[in-house]
Amino acid sequence: FLMIRRPPRSTLFPYTTLFRSGSDEDDAYTIERTVRFCNRWKIDTAQFAILVPLPGTELYSTLSSQKRIFTRKWSLYDGLHVVFGPEKMLPYELQMKTLWAWKKFYSLSRNLKECFISRHLIKKWEKANKDFLKRLRLRRFTGDSSIDHNEPFLTLSGKTG
Repeated sequence: FLMIRRPPRSTLFPYTTLFRSGSDEDDAYTIERTVRFCNRWKIDTAQFAILVPLPGTELYSTLSSQKRIFTRKWSLYDGLHVVFGPEKMLPYELQMKTLWAWKKFYSLSRNLKECFISRHLIKKWEKANKDFLKRLRLRRFTGDSSIDHNEPFLTLSGKTG
């Protein structure tokens, strides 16, 4: 059981958080509980990101050896796109649940200005990533040159992979 004690409210420093989803312990309900946590604790701003298995890390090696990484298009390794198959969710489910978290947290009940800005940015992202979302939903990645690139990258050791 996790006990968190909220420090006194300060008007100078807002409560800002970053939550990352997609680990093997996470499921869709984890993301829902995270948004409820933010609302209950009156978090001012929140960011919802997707786990990124960066080349050269243990996570990347593990997921790669398990054949769970489905794209090497490095421009997608930004925390906004799913690039691997999570353990307890489909990749599309993780992607859509993360977008849902943004929409739910920045809803009309919070702040009208934040809601409209957030909704605008999400719609813009969804429009720009329409093809990615379609392919993710259909799970067509292997051999698909528009998604599954083997672009060169630098590992953390500085070597080209």
